[in-house]
Amino acid sequence: MTKWILVLTGCVSVMSLACNENPVTVPDTQCPSTSVEVVLPSGEIACKIERPIVIETGFECRSMRRSNRFDFETFSVCDSRPILPRLDFNFLNGLDLHFRQPNLYPAVPVPLPDTASLDLLWVIDNSGSMCEEQGQIIAGVRSFVERVVDSGIDLQLGITTTDTQADYVLEPVARPGELQSTPQPIPGFDQSCINGRDEMGQVILDDYSPITNAIAVAVSCVQDPVDGEFEWTNAEIDCAINSTPDCQIARLGCTGNECTRDLLFPDPSRYRPLPKVFKSAAYKTGDTYDYPSMSRDLACMALVGTRGYGIERGFEALSLALSPALNAPGGPNEGLIRPDARLGVLFVTDEDDCSGDVDLSFCGAQTCDFAKRDPAWGSLRRPADLATELYGSASVLKGRIVDPREVLVASFHAPGVYDGDVPTFSGSTTVCDVMDSSPPACATALGVAYSGERYGEFLRALPLGNTYPFSPNRITPIEGVVCEGGLFAPLGEVANFFVTSITDAQ
Repeated sequence: MTKWILVLTGCVSVMSLACNENPVTVPDTQCPSTSVEVVLPSGEIACKIERPIVIETGFECRSMRRSNRFDFETFSVCDSRPILPRLDFNFLNGLDLHFRQPNLYPAVPVPLPDTASLDLLWVIDNSGSMCEEQGQIIAGVRSFVERVVDSGIDLQLGITTTDTQADYVLEPVARPGELQSTPQPIPGFDQSCINGRDEMGQVILDDYSPITNAIAVAVSCVQDPVDGEFEWTNAEIDCAINSTPDCQIARLGCTGNECTRDLLFPDPSRYRPLPKVFKSAAYKTGDTYDYPSMSRDLACMALVGTRGYGIERGFEALSLALSPALNAPGGPNEGLIRPDARLGVLFVTDEDDCSGDVDLSFCGAQTCDFAKRDPAWGSLRRPADLATELYGSASVLKGRIVDPREVLVASFHAPGVYDGDVPTFSGSTTVCDVMDSSPPACATALGVAYSGERYGEFLRALPLGNTYPFSPNRITPIEGVVCEGGLFAPLGEVANFFVTSITDAQ
């Protein structure tokens, strides 16, 4: 068995780590003479060191083999693995999950069933400011899928959006919680998806790169592309976007208001058929995968557009996407969830979640921020309750009780919390007239992003080690990655997270 070195630190005189289900055994020659062996719930043997505990900040893992340090509330762990086993995480945090939820956590934890399959749901924000983030996801999709599939994982993937406003007419494709595969490249009215931005998030005049990039992806999705058909000059793009009275696009035969932005893109009837559920097995011939076709199709599916409702409800979208109604035979999400596969979720957003009972007619999106701090402004769904609901939904769809450790969740959101003013609720919209807009978390080449603190709370409600970004405990805030200026590296890290979580459990 693998040996662990545990180094205990803290702020009391002496600490002893113990668990009723994990008796301490007599140390053998593989543990230092100052330690004893302890059997972890997963069957791993750890070398437990008891020593006077002091508050120290300079501790380093001085072992070539066990160089990865993990900090907990009262101790640290040195281990050879970059990610500790899920069971060991909960054990080391001193959480008796059996007494909390005995139906989900047996007194003696059992190994997860082996599987080489992953059912992955992407919940992508399709509001007006998301073209840069979507562009990075699309550009990185090939490396992501190659990393997952090359590891031997049978991947199924579906994509839905954060738009759960069924009557929002501006968005022509997205439907609440439904899997989307028809490309939606036509931009809304947010300037960040019309003009390019510099590293500080400032508009670059006469730079229509967001539109030309969207056109390029859309053309790759066309069944019968014609060379040069959708190559436009800046003047033509400007005419279609702004409909200036005297402008014209000669080859379209339009002038002024007749020149609309949708004319810059292929007609939706020309897109090739794409499945609602992407299946890696469909691209395999013998032992070889057709990665170019695979990545091209996924890029088209991920082009969900930026015309969705501006109040994002990622958690509500997740609940709807995993509802029995949408997953029933003949339903739009049929076939995404398999009984024996791990369930994965990836959120991609530049704003926080607003799932719950909130009257947006008062202060719009600000109402959601106010409701985080004062329930008088509305009732937002508790992330911990949403996590429990996620396990329940997965159990219903799989036809068996799902172990929470089978569910893997990643989130690309902005760091920080809302720390602006919260006015006293008066039932009047006049209070909003004197309120400044919510301060952004950052402004980068990806545009402006706002705190996604509720996504961080949701991740902390899941089993430790089953989330990305990673946190060593349930207290340390999980910071988002959107403000790092690019999603290529995080997308690769998420691929490794899914792969490691599945292959290490086999």
